[in-house]
Amino acid sequence: MKLPNVIQTKRLIIRPFQNEDLRPYLAFMTDELATQYMLFTQEQKTEKGAKELFKLIVNSYSSDHPVFAYAIALSGNGFIGSCGISKLNQVGVYECYYSLLPEYWHRGYATEATNALLDYCFQHYPIKAIKAYMNPANVGSARVAERLGMAYLGLHRHPTFKREGKVYSITKAMWDSAQPRPIASKAL
Repeated sequence: MKLPNVIQTKRLIIRPFQNEDLRPYLAFMTDELATQYMLFTQEQKTEKGAKELFKLIVNSYSSDHPVFAYAIALSGNGFIGSCGISKLNQVGVYECYYSLLPEYWHRGYATEATNALLDYCFQHYPIKAIKAYMNPANVGSARVAERLGMAYLGLHRHPTFKREGKVYSITKAMWDSAQPRPIASKAL
């Protein structure tokens, strides 16, 4: 999967992590409120573990198997969160994820960034469906999935982490039928 250099929306830049993202990334990963619903290990939520994860992601960009994890940045303001996709164990089915620093919640940034990411992915890769797994208590994440037009599938066990959570999904046909999307984006 070839990763784009940048995906840009009206307010945001979705791009590979850069060295200057490390400090705000560490602030995010060590913030208990920001990561309370996320499936990171306790070690990854420490400064040492978060640095190792950041390094793994950045180094993967130049490998044959890059991690599709991107920084969400405000134009001119830097890192405010992250989003990405990863392959699930079904052909053509991927999982999306999105997160923001708490001070940027409730402004539509997660919806805008994930909308642009999904639009790019459905246009450029042979993806049949994208799912979003989340902790049942994570109301904000569920709202983002609903705004993106994802259908609620109920409670299911995550195929990798084995924890039960809410699952939302959108197929390529559902995505295409909802065009034009309300949030324009362009990939560079």
